[in-house]
Amino acid sequence: MTQQNEPYDLVILNGRVMDPESGLDAVRNVGIQGDKIAVITEEPIQGTEAIDAAGHVVAPGFIDLHAHGQGPFDIKIKLRDGVTSPLEIEAGAFPVDVFYKSMEGKAQANYGASIGHVWARIAALDGVDPEGLGLYSGTMNKCVADGSQWHEKNTDDPKDIERILGNIEQGLKEGGVGIGVPVGYFNKCSSKELESVFALAKRCNTFVSSHVRYMSNIQPSGIMGLLEVIALSFAYDVPLFIHHIHSTSLHRTAEALGL
Repeated sequence: MTQQNEPYDLVILNGRVMDPESGLDAVRNVGIQGDKIAVITEEPIQGTEAIDAAGHVVAPGFIDLHAHGQGPFDIKIKLRDGVTSPLEIEAGAFPVDVFYKSMEGKAQANYGASIGHVWARIAALDGVDPEGLGLYSGTMNKCVADGSQWHEKNTDDPKDIERILGNIEQGLKEGGVGIGVPVGYFNKCSSKELESVFALAKRCNTFVSSHVRYMSNIQPSGIMGLLEVIALSFAYDVPLFIHHIHSTSLHRTAEALGL
């Protein structure tokens, strides 16, 4: 630990320091040496550069698990909101290594993505290369502009499902942060296929992050899409993160939150 009477590279003074891990919530001075926090103290400290944070909160950088914008301008906006880890976990990326290589040495913030089931699926069923991020790549935008129904293919063919799972597993090996399953956008995905994805998540000791099926696609019960993934999560003992539950549950949001 650096001594408090030593000058630091940067000091953040008089801020309300909030640390969720330790429960600290008090006015403190923070001394930074290099890229590490060296001291958090009530005592006066000095540094080469000083920021007076009086009236402001000083906290660890926030993590956003639903950040579709991954361009330089998007990242700048996130940083101004205090988000230092804007991650693409909902839709995910494919190929994951292509996305990571495109960000290497260029990102101002931490970056990461899940392996996107939807993109692994169209690569297997349609032979379309998502070119990395998937949702915002040129190929995907072209498919949408052409009105292509690449995301709505249905299959229970074991060979098709094997190819989809192979793509997902490869994405995990390339550093995919969990499996992104935005099944609300490809409702013809069968329950059999979805179950196989959860089974793979269990085998690979990872989690599923899902935009569930919209209530308008499942009648009469609008929360059946939520129940579907919760049941699979329990059955396979797989951690589950649900995205924008209010817009998929609508008037049954309170009931969905209760679940």
